[in-house]
Amino acid sequence: MYKRQAIYKIRAFIAILAVSFLTAIPSTVLGTNFGISNDLNGLWATTTQDTTDAPVIVYQEGDEIRMMCTFDYQGKKVAWHSSGTITGNIVKTIFHITTNTKPRDWEADGTHDLTLSPDGKHLAGIGKSQSGFSYKIQFKRIK
Repeated sequence: MYKRQAIYKIRAFIAILAVSFLTAIPSTVLGTNFGISNDLNGLWATTTQDTTDAPVIVYQEGDEIRMMCTFDYQGKKVAWHSSGTITGNIVKTIFHITTNTKPRDWEADGTHDLTLSPDGKHLAGIGKSQSGFSYKIQFKRIK
């Protein structure tokens, strides 16, 4: 009886050790996500040409992502928000520029298709408006 209990305890210990080991290794080392998502929560900033250093708040819950940004463009305050998902290192969101802050020649809605860098400190990809106009967009993690 004691021998069987000892075997069960050893098996449980090994299972806990294996899970602890896998969760301690960053997904970039493993080369895949294994169900462990990247944590994007925090303060980011744009590094895109016309909006450099605009603050971006990123909120993540599971694989759902929300972003909000505000910046000055040609003397006017602009604000946008987006929501979407993260799968591995790929972030896809749908954005909306608030109507009262949208520059005249900009479209209010579109998508961001982004890739998280291996070190988790940069997001880069393509923004695309509803009409198909596309542009490069980049973010860096502040904290």
